[in-house]
Amino acid sequence: MFNQRRLTHRLAIGFLISLAAGPASAVPGDDGAPILPETSDGLIPVRVAGPFEFPWSIGFLPDGLFLVTEKPGRLRLVRPGSRPREIMGLPAIRTGDQGGLLDVAVDPDFTRTGTVYLSYTHGTQDASTVRILKARLELKTRRLLDQAVLFESDPPASANEQLGGRLALTSDGFLFLSLGDRWEPQRAQDLSDHAGSIIRIRTDGSVPDTNPFVAVPGAKPEIWSYGHRNPQGLVGDDRTGALWATEHGPQGGDELNLIQPGRNYGWPLVSHGLNYDGSPVGSGIAVAPEIEGPAYVWVPSIAPSGLTMLRDGEQASIVSGALAGQMVVRLSIAGNSVIAEQRLLEGILGRVRDVRLGPDGSLYAITDDPEGHLYRLLPATEQARRASGRPPL
Repeated sequence: MFNQRRLTHRLAIGFLISLAAGPASAVPGDDGAPILPETSDGLIPVRVAGPFEFPWSIGFLPDGLFLVTEKPGRLRLVRPGSRPREIMGLPAIRTGDQGGLLDVAVDPDFTRTGTVYLSYTHGTQDASTVRILKARLELKTRRLLDQAVLFESDPPASANEQLGGRLALTSDGFLFLSLGDRWEPQRAQDLSDHAGSIIRIRTDGSVPDTNPFVAVPGAKPEIWSYGHRNPQGLVGDDRTGALWATEHGPQGGDELNLIQPGRNYGWPLVSHGLNYDGSPVGSGIAVAPEIEGPAYVWVPSIAPSGLTMLRDGEQASIVSGALAGQMVVRLSIAGNSVIAEQRLLEGILGRVRDVRLGPDGSLYAITDDPEGHLYRLLPATEQARRASGRPPL
């Protein structure tokens, strides 16, 4: 089962209904700053904290605290209404291009363990890898202690791009990481190479013997699925155990995939997009036997990013940020199929790098910018205004 902080039934209904609601009066930001104009799609963005330098991910801690990763190699501790403070003791991080400090995942038993997990790039200009670090965060001193590298991608690559880097943590002790093809597409079809795959390990760094390629000679035992180009969103369904990933296509052909163990997702053999020079990808086809097709495709590309899930009873929704699309996208799910898409906050926030469901039942987003911000996305309802504790402007 996947660890996800659950919405209360009341907040779930309020949030999902509000997506179809009309405009409402704005509320002030937690940091006292003016917020963006009200929108017509039922969400109001409220600025919680910032600016951050190219923030990449959000983590939730007890007592209303947040963690925000910054790609240049900083981890910030955020208390709404206060200046973000830097966490000390981070490992050596290879920054530049698309690399740096990437995702953060907080242990579901953080109050007892203090454990956090970080993904980041490591190495030199000519040879870099993606690592997972496990550490204990001591809040009193704002320092990472008891550090251990659980995983390092192999072999290294010279391009610090097309990294993937998204984590998904399960409540039963598994840790998933998405990995891009590092601008070497053929690597995504090579089981002796971590590039272009989604890997699964335990939270102690060991490899489960139920991984699909453990017994395949020469294959990397951590690989869970392969044939991925640049998967930048990853989320588990706490109820069903399903794993979903968003993936950047080339020119067009961004994907939402339901990740199945041992399956080949086709890159660079098939694609719904084109190469950047306009030429076909592979043989120019979008589907093929023995290739797992996407659950949903965006043409043209929106550059989908971080993912989260919402539930109201049996109704499930996947919510994704979009970088090039500059919006939040909600996909309604029935079984394993997408039945509807709703585009929210188009052009309002800018490039949305990550979206997360908070323990308070609110949706949070961060923006990819030299001065990016953390926002709470409030339902445009009177109930939401009362929940915010502040009157409308």
